[in-house]
Amino acid sequence: MQLTVGEVSGLIAVAIALLQFLVPNALTVILVALLSQEQNAVTWSAVSRSLSNSIWPVLLRSDSASSRGVPTKINLVTWCRPLALAMIAIAAIITPIGLYEDLLPSEEPHLVTFQAVVDTGTLGSGTQPRSDLGFSRNCGYLARLQCPGTTVVIEVSSDANWTNSTVEGDQPYDRRVPKVLASLYQSGLRDQPSSVSSFFDIQARQYQFGSEQGTFTNETYLLDSFKPMGSMIMDDSISLVDGLIVDMSKGRIGFRKHTIPTGLVYGAEWNEDILFLEPETVCVDTNLTYEVQIPVTDNVYNPAASSAYLVDKGGWVNMNITNPLTGPWFEDMQTSLLDNGDPSLQVRAYQAGWWNNVQNMYYFNISKPFTNRTAYLHSKLGERYPVNTSSYGLSSKDELLFGKFGYLFDGIPTTDYMPNGSFYLSADNYTGPYWSNPWNISSTNYSDIALTCAGAYGGDKANMTNIDIKCGLLLGPSSRVDGTTSNVYAPGSWWSRPIYSCASASKATIKTVHFNYNASRSGGLGSLNVTLIADKVYQDKSEMPLWGVEKPNMNLSSITPFWGLIDPSLENSVNLSTIRAEKIYIPASTVTWFTFGLAAKGTFNYLPATEGSPQIWSTIYGATTDTNINLGFDYTGSTNLALHQKWQKILTNGTGAAQIINLMYTDYAANYFTSTRSWLTPRDSLPPNLGETKTKRAVADAASNGQVPVQVYQRKIRYHFVYGIPAAICLVITALICTAALASIVFRQVSLGRIRYYIYSLSAGRLLGAFLFPTEGDPRADTKTWIDQVGRKPVRLPDPDAAGGGRFEKSHVRSYSLVDQKDSTKVATTTALDIDEGDSGTSHRSAA
Repeated sequence: MQLTVGEVSGLIAVAIALLQFLVPNALTVILVALLSQEQNAVTWSAVSRSLSNSIWPVLLRSDSASSRGVPTKINLVTWCRPLALAMIAIAAIITPIGLYEDLLPSEEPHLVTFQAVVDTGTLGSGTQPRSDLGFSRNCGYLARLQCPGTTVVIEVSSDANWTNSTVEGDQPYDRRVPKVLASLYQSGLRDQPSSVSSFFDIQARQYQFGSEQGTFTNETYLLDSFKPMGSMIMDDSISLVDGLIVDMSKGRIGFRKHTIPTGLVYGAEWNEDILFLEPETVCVDTNLTYEVQIPVTDNVYNPAASSAYLVDKGGWVNMNITNPLTGPWFEDMQTSLLDNGDPSLQVRAYQAGWWNNVQNMYYFNISKPFTNRTAYLHSKLGERYPVNTSSYGLSSKDELLFGKFGYLFDGIPTTDYMPNGSFYLSADNYTGPYWSNPWNISSTNYSDIALTCAGAYGGDKANMTNIDIKCGLLLGPSSRVDGTTSNVYAPGSWWSRPIYSCASASKATIKTVHFNYNASRSGGLGSLNVTLIADKVYQDKSEMPLWGVEKPNMNLSSITPFWGLIDPSLENSVNLSTIRAEKIYIPASTVTWFTFGLAAKGTFNYLPATEGSPQIWSTIYGATTDTNINLGFDYTGSTNLALHQKWQKILTNGTGAAQIINLMYTDYAANYFTSTRSWLTPRDSLPPNLGETKTKRAVADAASNGQVPVQVYQRKIRYHFVYGIPAAICLVITALICTAALASIVFRQVSLGRIRYYIYSLSAGRLLGAFLFPTEGDPRADTKTWIDQVGRKPVRLPDPDAAGGGRFEKSHVRSYSLVDQKDSTKVATTTALDIDEGDSGTSHRSAA
């Protein structure tokens, strides 16, 4: 049983309260046992005080505890005392229970030295040591081109067969990033805390070595690589791995080479500004679904062909007949990006889904091109169109799948023309309807949908408005058409899967991260936790970071542009576009155009900050160029029932579909990316093959020895105030009583002499003395005088066993005895005094 300090204090208070009740009352019993009938008068006063202060008068219902016949106001005041004492006892027991110890951060920050911490987990162990070769860039597609900022001069010539590149003076082709450009895209870090990363702090977790022997270079250079090491897709929390903060609850990664405080007893907490890479996806319901039926009989001897249908849930019959791809729609999206930071993903996903639906309508002859679609619309809500598909049929009914536009079913020809204008969906195992395809729809009609959605072609220029966007179809896992939640594929049951058109991009932004360090743990990365990731708050636009994107007047097919934080004094640099905003979207690059997916050997460059995201998006949307690589993760849910159920739970609408894609991106990104920036890194750190610049601020950073202001945990006593209610009541009662007592004194209703008078007058010994020795002393004399005069005189009470076994008989006669000491102190004569209460209530005293 776990007990808090407060609970233990409460139990101690209970024990003390019991002792305070038990000991005085038990002593009263002992006192009575020691008493004889003969004591002097002052002794009877002391005994009376002990008896009156015990519980025995209440238990024995004596007159001193009676309220009968007592005036109401006197009764009220006399009963306030035990009630107040009872409340005080309750408060003494309950009040300490609210006490507890807690570790609280200090109010003022303390400078604490940080040190690097190693990730011993799966991703940390699989991360390769950083290479001194640094970043590399290759420019050109059909021919090698001179990269911006380099000094080597390349002449390009073309003939009918080929394009050739010649380096003047036989200089080697230098793949290294020019120092001036590296400094430019890290320059904005001078205005940021040391925890913020920029372009050249973002690296690939794995890399390969490349080399090119011959005319241009004979040097070795780095290429990014991808080797899956561990999936966190089932995690819904924030994890720390080598070089990253991985938030699987929201879907995002933060770049931080982890460090922890040193020399602390309990721990600390603090905030850091961290550069994050966030996926952003919008999915639009196409209002089409796939429906498949589980065969009634299916075995190896008598296989049953599955039934698959494309069902119109409003995607055709209720479609918008107006073409959204008319007018200056693309220019409007670029303007929205620059003015509002909006990449128009909703518009892109809708346009792509609309276009895909229209081409399918033409294929099924639901409508025809160049007409008013409402005049030639052969569909209705719930209409089912039999199809055959090798990708989305019965075998994949329980999987989350992605596909290119135009891949919803098999049979679309790859050319614009077909013999006789018709063909079968599948001649091998399908004997259903014969689709004539009267408008000769081919794969060419679908080929530009994804490109138009992305908006970045190989011939477009690399700049800030041409951003990396990937589009495609998402087909969710199947659910029962009859609405039941069963995951058992019963024979004859029908299953439906939704179809979404999605558009994705990734953005860089700075967020405020709250860290918690527990020094009582092992001291490794497990002692560090992220408790909150919040958007960074800016008072106005002037406080927002200045972002820059390279605009080298080169086509996307030929270059991977840089981006990063820019020093305001350099915003007018050549080949640079800048914007002051909360975020910046990763620009399109050669990888975007060629749709390179994640592979064991990556692209032509080592520029992960720009090329990592398009590789991840291409892999998710299924357009990888390396189809043989085993990416190691099964995001479909076909082999993982828990993941399958997670996708079913999330994918209830377009927002859920987008969340799934963002989580997949984050999981891939955690395995692909790492970073090198920490509190120990100078702000002006550059790639290792370029050396480092030493600005005054960098020197100051180095001199700080990694000291960071943190709020150090301190052990403090805290209190749950609900347990203080009895104490508060006691304080109120005390205040009222003290106020009434003070008012009585102020208005002269009471004085010390008046109090002394009632104490003397009601003292048992004085009453007996005044009654038995009326002439021996003054009852109102001070205590010392009265004791000398009367207090030492012996008084014998009646025998308690004389009548009724110690109970006084109801009689009008009461007897008291005294010892006459007039003649001698040693020889006493008993004198009996009888008090007879007559009917009239008058008293008569006689002596015998």
